[in-house]
Amino acid sequence: MSNLNSPRAHNFRPDDYNAPQVKLGADGKYNLTDYQAALTVRSWMHKNMPGQMISGATLHEVLGQTGPGPAYINVNGKPVELSEQERAAFLKFSDKNSALFRRLDGGENGTHDHLMGAWDIDAAIRNGRLHGAAQHSDKGYWRNRNNEMPIAKAGDVLDDFLSDKFGSNWKITQKDLRSIADAHGIWIPSGDGKTNNFMPIDDPNIVRAAGVLLDNWAEIHSGGGKGGRTLTRDDLQKLTSL
Repeated sequence: MSNLNSPRAHNFRPDDYNAPQVKLGADGKYNLTDYQAALTVRSWMHKNMPGQMISGATLHEVLGQTGPGPAYINVNGKPVELSEQERAAFLKFSDKNSALFRRLDGGENGTHDHLMGAWDIDAAIRNGRLHGAAQHSDKGYWRNRNNEMPIAKAGDVLDDFLSDKFGSNWKITQKDLRSIADAHGIWIPSGDGKTNNFMPIDDPNIVRAAGVLLDNWAEIHSGGGKGGRTLTRDDLQKLTSL
C-alpha cells in the first residue's frame, strides 16, 4: 500500500498520543502500515520515555527477542514490556534494513544521526514523507507534496537516477517503484547473482519522483503492451504529453 497516493485523510492531531486501534489480520498478526507503526511507536515513546530518542540499538533489542513470550525494551535501566502491536511496530521499523527508521530519523532537522524522537515523526507527517494523504491539512499537520513536482520532471529525475545506477536500458517494476516511494530504497542484485541487497535512497527528489509516477501509473501505461507491470525509459517519453 502506498502512503504517497492514498486518498484517505487520517486527521493527525499533534496533541493526541494514543496509539491507533489496529485489528489483527487474517494471519493473526498485526500487519501495520508505516503510518500506523510510526504512531504506535510515537505513543510508546511519549508514555515511556518522553523527550528522549531511540536508536538503531533499540530496534536490535527487539529483533533479538524472537521467542513466543513477551518482548521488552530497556528504558533507563528498567525493562518495559511491549504489547503485541507495539512489538509489531518496532519490527516494522526494522524491516528492509531499517528503512522506515532511516526515513524518519531525519524528520526534524533533515540529517540522519541514527536517532529518532517523537518530534521527528511529527515532522515527517507534516512534510509528507510519512502521511501522504491526498488532502492537505489546513493547519499544516499533514500534506501531500506530489503535486509540487510536474510529471515530466518526475520522469527526468527517475531516468537520471536509474540510468546512472543500471544503464540506459533500465527497467523497473511497479513493486520496485513503490519500494523507492514508500521504503526509500530499492533491492538490487549482488555480485554473486543469488542474493539482493537493499540500497537506501535518501534524495527527496528521487523519492518524490517515484511517488508522482505511481500516482500516474495507469496514464503512463495507457495503450502500452506490457500490461502495466514494468516501467522503461521508453515509457517515460509519454510523460511530455500528460
